[in-house]
Amino acid sequence: MTGLAAFSLAALALLIAPGPTNALLAASGARIGVRRSLRMLLVVLAGYAISVGVLTIVVAPQLQASPTAWLAAKLAAGLYLSWLGLRLWRTADTVGDERNAPVIATEMFVTTLLNPKGLIIGLALLPRGQVSSLAAYLFVLALAIAGCGVVWISAGYAFTRAAPRLATRRFINRASGATMLAFAAYFLISAVWAIVGPQAP
Repeated sequence: MTGLAAFSLAALALLIAPGPTNALLAASGARIGVRRSLRMLLVVLAGYAISVGVLTIVVAPQLQASPTAWLAAKLAAGLYLSWLGLRLWRTADTVGDERNAPVIATEMFVTTLLNPKGLIIGLALLPRGQVSSLAAYLFVLALAIAGCGVVWISAGYAFTRAAPRLATRRFINRASGATMLAFAAYFLISAVWAIVGPQAP
């Protein structure tokens, strides 16, 4: 298997897995449909472009050299996802059965920017080299991001068609909020464990 083929499979496996960005994409598809949600893919692409293209070049060396920087990154991601998850969960009680409120683009962008998948792609999957030599990999990555995004948007929309009584905005907010809180708990627990774990008897 060539390097590009292996990268394609790894990127697809990572990007299709459930995560904060995919939860918001599914929520968007459920609320406003596939066609109107497709514009969110541009926001997701922009978020991953910064995460993979800039953060991995500027921040990654610092993260690799400093455990404290890794800890700060985990805490930042955990705190943001906690805020977003609680916001989605708490607003579920005030939105009733409204179904046509779109996901806010700013939330999508920041969630994607803090998504650890970006760092995994930049640190572990992309080969090292000049940008010109990575053009094929970056093109494949963009296709994978867009393709997986369409899958999750379509899944959210399909859910509203299969279970219309459940697919209220209240339920979608609660489900998305619970997903965000689960990922937030992972980041915060791993950060706390990094502090107290090695010192535990």
